[in-house]
Amino acid sequence: MSEQDNNLQFVRDMLTKRSLDIRSVLTTYREVHRGKHPVVDEEQSLVKSHLKLSGVVRSENSVLQVRNLIYRKVFDEIWIQEHVITYTLYKIRIRASA
Repeated sequence: MSEQDNNLQFVRDMLTKRSLDIRSVLTTYREVHRGKHPVVDEEQSLVKSHLKLSGVVRSENSVLQVRNLIYRKVFDEIWIQEHVITYTLYKIRIRASA
């Protein structure tokens, strides 16, 4: 497995498995990815800190940006939507079985 594949797996896991608030992480990442309006970097935000720690975004002039073109293409709008739906269905199943 290449180093690039390991990096992509790490970022994927950080976005979809290793967060206390996966929905907020994915939603915030979607806003950064879309770039329609600036997503301000807030040091006190656990979600934004998690995105930076994952490596998928970086802060530039206090605004979050997708770190590079590879991440932008791999973790694109379709990927985000699929994982938001998967997470939502997972939560529904957990509530139904409780």
